[in-house]
Amino acid sequence: MADGSRHAAFKKASGSGYITKDYWLVNLDSSPYTVTLANGTIIYFAQSGPPHPDFTTYFVYYATNIKDVNGNEINIYYAGSGSSEIDYVIDSVGRRIEFTTSVINSATRLTSITGPGVSITYTHTPHSQTSGKTFLTRANLPVGNPWQYAYDEPTYGLTQLTTPSGMALGGQPEHLILKGLTQILFTRRVGQRIISRPI
Repeated sequence: MADGSRHAAFKKASGSGYITKDYWLVNLDSSPYTVTLANGTIIYFAQSGPPHPDFTTYFVYYATNIKDVNGNEINIYYAGSGSSEIDYVIDSVGRRIEFTTSVINSATRLTSITGPGVSITYTHTPHSQTSGKTFLTRANLPVGNPWQYAYDEPTYGLTQLTTPSGMALGGQPEHLILKGLTQILFTRRVGQRIISRPI
């Protein structure tokens, strides 16, 4: 999903389609594919795109329309056929929000989101030793201070998040995951809070 979460879907006991533990209904018989959330919101997946680097044998489809039970909707447009890069979205009242990307250290990264009432820019720092790897280091809001991110470069782990109000959250490495026999992934979660605010 858009927040990075994954939801397993299971074949329904009766009828066609699949269901998740959150009672989302997945319809692979429709064209385009749809997911109906428990609140009635329907997400349409009509954009086929490149496979995830870790799951290259699977097909990937991206949302092109999200519609709630009141008829409000968001239409999502991509950079091109087969692309996973959002070009712009248009909501029910016609507002157009543009997504701009740039190639940084051989990787395409989101650098700004702009439109009526929206202006956010993102700063990425290239990894010093690995092509194709970058770190998101700042999210600059239209007013006020930015969100700031610091990393442990060798493990790619987030070590500190600083909010616009100046509060800093820091984390310590806590998990080691063996992935097959070829990759070791280090994961972090915020394990301690260091709260500091400017005076």
